[in-house]
Amino acid sequence: MLPKNQPTENGILATPDRDCLSAGSYQPCNRNVHDACEHDIQDAKTTNTVAEEQQAKPLGHHTLIDFYDCRTIPSSSELLEEIMVHAAELTGATVVDSTFHEFSPYGLSGMVVLAESHLAVHTWPEHASVCVDLFSCSPHIIPEPGIKYLQKKFTATRIDSTAVPRGVQTRLSPAKRGMDGF
Repeated sequence: MLPKNQPTENGILATPDRDCLSAGSYQPCNRNVHDACEHDIQDAKTTNTVAEEQQAKPLGHHTLIDFYDCRTIPSSSELLEEIMVHAAELTGATVVDSTFHEFSPYGLSGMVVLAESHLAVHTWPEHASVCVDLFSCSPHIIPEPGIKYLQKKFTATRIDSTAVPRGVQTRLSPAKRGMDGF
């Protein structure tokens, strides 16, 4: 027996207490809650077709940056906060607040809250590494100036950067489908 909201063998989520979707409205279905019914399968096929026809736009962009072989990693939360706030400003973001924490015996973590989302950092001086992530819901945020600044401040000899679209709308919104969530 599958727990609630776990994929069945065909990849459809089984959700107890949910009726099937048929012809744009909820219809009762005499199914085992852990098996996908034909209405759910048809709905998934229709959704995929619609998503393929529409250009999916993400709600935000998450840039993950790993800095390696760092020769200069701040040991005080105040200095790291100053560096991260400036990096956020270089991306074009609006700083709202920030909080940082020092770990024992070493290492720092912190977050700069942005009007557009956040910039987070985690340091591992014992591994000469710093991991940063920038999440933004604004198309006007440009990560590269902040990344270059951080690379220089940490004197990192190598960086890996990955941009991940977040909240990609592959289904019609509930309002457009005339339902409240499914």
